[in-house]
Amino acid sequence: MLKSRWHVDDHYIIGHSDISPERKDDPSGYFPWSSLYNKLSIFPDLFNSSLSQKKQHKVIIGTNATYTLERLSKVQTDLVQFGYTHLTLSLGVYDNNTAYVFQAFNRHFSPEIFEKETIDPDTELTVHHESNMFWYGISQERLEKLLSYN
Repeated sequence: MLKSRWHVDDHYIIGHSDISPERKDDPSGYFPWSSLYNKLSIFPDLFNSSLSQKKQHKVIIGTNATYTLERLSKVQTDLVQFGYTHLTLSLGVYDNNTAYVFQAFNRHFSPEIFEKETIDPDTELTVHHESNMFWYGISQERLEKLLSYN
């Protein structure tokens, strides 16, 4: 329906969280992006990984990870190139904006490491997990593949 009503190209189907990662979290981590892409026949082999499980889950950038400013800047630049442009990313700075973009990317493209959100029964607010705001081996592999499709 989305495609026919609004004439959206398959490659431009995204979630609210991709546009406004600091305030939107839909679709949730439960959304089957890989199934959608398979049905649309886009991003071939995106969800196949050549990394071991250990390397997929290795934190490359995060609050307790050791990383260089150059590496962080490169990831930030690549994310902007791919289309995560709503938030201003301060190159070389791991701040809230960068963490929100990492979370949005992981929710969409790295389901293996994404810890699904839950709803707090008292407040009815979404409970986010800090680990989703880190950059992993699988995140890096997926971003490199996505950039290669362009």
